[in-house]
Amino acid sequence: MIIARTASILIPLLLGFSATAKSLNLDDTVDALAQTQLLPLSLLRPFVILLVAVEYALGIGLLIYWKSSITLLCSSSLFAMFAGYSALRHFQDLKVPCSCFGIYLRMPPSVSLLLSVCLCVTTMYAMQVLKNPKGVTRQ
Repeated sequence: MIIARTASILIPLLLGFSATAKSLNLDDTVDALAQTQLLPLSLLRPFVILLVAVEYALGIGLLIYWKSSITLLCSSSLFAMFAGYSALRHFQDLKVPCSCFGIYLRMPPSVSLLLSVCLCVTTMYAMQVLKNPKGVTRQ
């Protein structure tokens, strides 16, 4: 339960920080994404802007009502997507930092992957705790 309560404060702050860092350094984020060749160059900037909007929306949604299963599920899915992106960067052997947090916190792909997996698991755990706050009972 302590993990879920701590996550209820840290995850929205992390999403807000990440969105702010990406929006302040949009070109760096677009350049980092371009290295993976996941999207055509013409779609990168709109995708990053949409990603920033989603991070802000989820962060605000979690601050307003942490117990929303939909918001927690969407956040967990976003972190899973970030983990997949970080794994792709790791397997493509890209040494340039991912720009997940703009110029404020540069991480190699392996560290970004670990962070994303931890956030995904923590968010799923929080969702489970909220679904059954008294824990699992045996019958």
